[in-house]
Amino acid sequence: SYTRAHEGYAQACAAGETAACGQWGILFEHGLGAATQPARALELYDDACDGGDQASCVRWVVASGDEVRTSKPGQRLLAEACAADLGRGCTALASTLESLPEASSPAWSSKITRLYTQGCALEDAGGCVSLGLRFEAGIEVPRDLVEARTLHAKACGLGDEEGCRAEARIVQLARGNPTSPGL
Repeated sequence: SYTRAHEGYAQACAAGETAACGQWGILFEHGLGAATQPARALELYDDACDGGDQASCVRWVVASGDEVRTSKPGQRLLAEACAADLGRGCTALASTLESLPEASSPAWSSKITRLYTQGCALEDAGGCVSLGLRFEAGIEVPRDLVEARTLHAKACGLGDEEGCRAEARIVQLARGNPTSPGL
């Protein structure tokens, strides 16, 4: 139960278990077992991040909003998480870079694609969906609906509803186009 989870994370966090502080923040951010408390979630993520929990650093940057996410310190935290093989860090960094004006340049677009690829390879569903969308549109990769469907299916298998909807959309498109190979 979420009530017991709150109690357990509170005790572990008070005992200095930084990852527990971050996990407790998730409960507050999403209103699991308590009212949604974004400020409390940010505080717990920040404490856990300061304690060295990189997953909490990613959560803190993402939950803090665009001003923090697009700042150099925010981008540095995401890059460090990505370098530590945290898929969500790679995906969040790619998404952040994609929102910047420089994103349209070929060098940046290539870097964004590499980061989404890395995020997906590290089992981050959001990275798989975003990479799949790039294959659908032919952004920095050849347009390939078979690969897009594969990536969306992987995201769906990781529990991402957007990935499931995207996969279904491609299947529906293929039904209307009998020349689509392998769909």
